[in-house]
Amino acid sequence: MKKLSLLLVFFGILLVYGNAFSQTITSAQPGPWNDINTWVGGSIPDFSNSASIIVNHDITIPTGYTATIDETTINAGSTVTVNTGGGLNIFNPGTDQLLVNGTLVGSQGSTITGADGTNVRISSTGTYRHAYTTGQGNIPLAIWDDGSLLNITGYTNFTTATVAGNWGQDFSNVTWNCTTQTGTLNLGGFLTTIRGDLNVLSTGTTGVVRFTATTPASISVGGNFNVSGGTRLTFCTTSTCTIDVTGDYTQNLSAGYVRFADAGANGIGTLNLTGNFNLQAGTLTENGGATARGNINFIGSAGTVHTFTEAGTPTSVLTNNLAYSVADDNELNAIGESQIAGGATSFFTLGTNSILRVASTDAAGAIQTGTGQSAASGNLRVTNGNRVYNAGSQIIYNGSSAQFMGTGQPVTAGITTMINNTARVSQVAGTTIALGGALTLQTGNLTISNATLTVSGVTDLQGGDILFTNAGTVRGLTLSGDVNLSGNISITSGTVNANIIFGGEITGGGVISFSGANSNVAINGTSDMVFPLSGPTSLEVLNYNRSGST
Repeated sequence: MKKLSLLLVFFGILLVYGNAFSQTITSAQPGPWNDINTWVGGSIPDFSNSASIIVNHDITIPTGYTATIDETTINAGSTVTVNTGGGLNIFNPGTDQLLVNGTLVGSQGSTITGADGTNVRISSTGTYRHAYTTGQGNIPLAIWDDGSLLNITGYTNFTTATVAGNWGQDFSNVTWNCTTQTGTLNLGGFLTTIRGDLNVLSTGTTGVVRFTATTPASISVGGNFNVSGGTRLTFCTTSTCTIDVTGDYTQNLSAGYVRFADAGANGIGTLNLTGNFNLQAGTLTENGGATARGNINFIGSAGTVHTFTEAGTPTSVLTNNLAYSVADDNELNAIGESQIAGGATSFFTLGTNSILRVASTDAAGAIQTGTGQSAASGNLRVTNGNRVYNAGSQIIYNGSSAQFMGTGQPVTAGITTMINNTARVSQVAGTTIALGGALTLQTGNLTISNATLTVSGVTDLQGGDILFTNAGTVRGLTLSGDVNLSGNISITSGTVNANIIFGGEITGGGVISFSGANSNVAINGTSDMVFPLSGPTSLEVLNYNRSGST
């Protein structure tokens, strides 16, 4: 009988223990983790007395206490904050021993241990907030689901990141928002992978965040790269730092700057951008030595279209040694009066078979000579001698109102100038432009008034006319290549000569008309031609120089 009683007691203990271990403990109200009032049933949970722990409120782990857990879920809208001197220990390996659907906060001087990269998951609604101030702290090794957030909020004067900070994880979204930061924090090239957005919102009133200093760095951003608020951000000092952005780059600073290189050193910062460029406010520059440079490369597969938008000086500033490039078979649209600009050693390269669309309506031309931003100076403002237009590239005028072609117009052989503006494009009066490539009027007219234009390549009037007029100064129109007249050419001579030269074949259903008494026309070439006059015509001089033809 005595043995039977002891056996019953033993099984009773096992039953009680088993029930305790299999129970789910859920928070009842906000409060400290180690307060019985915080939990339903008054049982403070840990790995040994529960099968699962559910947090539905804001819970703190206080100084001097360590919660050792497994099978724990922080639900959306709830926060667990590990206070200074407090600890959170994930006891077991295995998936989702800690599932963060809400927010987990690591404070200065707290410890989060046991995370091994597989047993903690920050879900699509989850956030880990890193609130360390003067020490680096350790970002928990975790699975970062798409949509999750690493939120850096605490740093004040911490200076140098190390590998122990666990910066090299495969993050989804990362936000830097250290509003009380005062020092320069060098991430040392350890931050490498962000599948979603990178947002830099604040570095305080004097703080700086630097991606790297002397160590080459490469960062992949699968979403957008956004810089705003009072932010001082630098890519590097003496080394290189390349950031590949699949989405857009947007900068809207109320104070501060973004620098590709800094501290007077000869570093090179590079922004490879598959999306769009949007400079709403603030300075984007390099602040390094003589050979420091900032590269802004528009990249993507064939047919990728990018937009370039900037608010204009003094709201937005693009300065010093900036080098822009558009990859082969890509397209860059300069929106409105946006200026692709830099200092005296700036560069612009348009790739093979690529397109630059210009929309400026400035009276001196959508593309002008000259360097640096100014109130009205066209869409391209980099050093004249450093503008490269590769074979097969196109310059397209597609403004929303009348535009002008000025002396900055590219004249490189092998490129096409295209008019796609129903409000017309006019060559700036008094200018002489010699296009080394083709001229296409896709939509809209080209007006040449008291100016001289030479086209070496094909002239293709698909959906517009050439309207040539001169007044008191001798001017000329030379179309050396073949001419397709789906549109018309109208020549009006004033009191002095209008010198018109045709050098190729003329085809199509359009006509060439002359008015005024001072048109001198030369028809050059080798084969027979039917010259498509609009009707009876009076010319001052006609030279027919097509040997062996009629």
